[in-house]
Formats: sequence, structure tokens, C-alpha cells
Amino acid sequence: MWLRPYTRAEVEAQQNWFHDARQIKFTLFQRYGILAAAGDRTCQSSSPALPAPPKSFRWGIIRTPVTWRIATWRQGEQAAHEYLAGQRKFELGTSGEEAIRQIKALLGLAGFHHYVNRLNSGQAPDLPEHVVVETNARFSRDRVEPLPGRPALPPGVHALVARPRFQPGNGRGGSPQRGYRPGLPGGSLTTPPPPCQSNRAWELFRGL
Repeated sequence: MWLRPYTRAEVEAQQNWFHDARQIKFTLFQRYGILAAAGDRTCQSSSPALPAPPKSFRWGIIRTPVTWRIATWRQGEQAAHEYLAGQRKFELGTSGEEAIRQIKALLGLAGFHHYVNRLNSGQAPDLPEHVVVETNARFSRDRVEPLPGRPALPPGVHALVARPRFQPGNGRGGSPQRGYRPGLPGGSLTTPPPPCQSNRAWELFRGL
């Protein structure tokens, strides 16, 4: 895996709105020693340290165009009209939607593992109980069970993960995470800091 900046022209030329270059995933791994389960687009949209488009081209990320979504919706609408008018024969096929597998598993047809939003019941041991977390879970007949927990995250990573759930109330009250702002240069990942800088920043903040 080569970590390098991408150009806008290079990303747009791929004509693949869902391509994952894994640049953010492995930059985070290089920095924190932990591999993100999510893809680059999810990491980019949920991290306060990563710039939004168009600056996200440098990570190989492109935002799905509205024109593509409209065209896809119109194709589906046209197909529905043709089915209703008897102009097209209906044939069963796979859609690729994960929801189909989830429904089949809940009906007891086939169990499988997937990540979903569930209340924290210990699978994220360093986050409060009963907050909603995206977690790996096993789907089976009438059940969605979170898988046993991961180890506690390093302090710098934990503050990044916890921040959306402990949003500061003007910096007053609550846990220290509420006021913490990760010590990343320029608030981005484009300039790698010295090793463990984020953890040192957390310790300095706690000292203050």
C-alpha cells in the first residue's frame, strides 16, 4: 500500500464514485497503530481532522455526484413503470443490498456478521454504557447481538472517537473529553506529527 497525495484530475478520471484508495485507513494506521474498520469515505465524513471536498481529492476520495444519483433513480422509476405495464418480464435477481441479507438472517434463513448501530452494552468498553455505537454484530433469527468488545483505545484515538458523543457545552462541566481538541498540526492528517504526539497532547490537556 503506497501512501501518496492524489490529484483531482486523477480521481475524476477513474469515473468510480465508490473507489476506496485506503489512503486515510493506512495513514491512521501509520499514526495510531490501529486499523480503522470503515472505508475512507466514512472516515473522511466522520473525522473532524479531515477536510471536506474538494480538498479530499488528495486522499483519492470523490463525492458521489447528484447527477449520478438522479440518473440511477430515474432508471429504477422507468423499470417500475415497465413492469406495471407488462412491458418487462420480472425476474428475481440479487441487488447487492446488505438489507436483504439482514432480513434473511432475522428470518432465520442464514446468519451472518455485519456492522450496525447498537446501544453500547460492553462492546466498546471505553465509551459510556447505552450510547449508540457502530459495532460489529451477529444477525440470527429475531436477534442482533453485538460481538464481544474490542480492547480500549489509546488516549489520543479515544478522544477522537468520543468527541461526537461528548460534544462540549461551551467547554463547561462533564468529562475532560468534552473540551479536548486533538493536537494535530493544522487540524489535519496531511502533516504527520512526531510519534505519539496525540497521546502527549492528551496528557498535557489533562494536566491543564
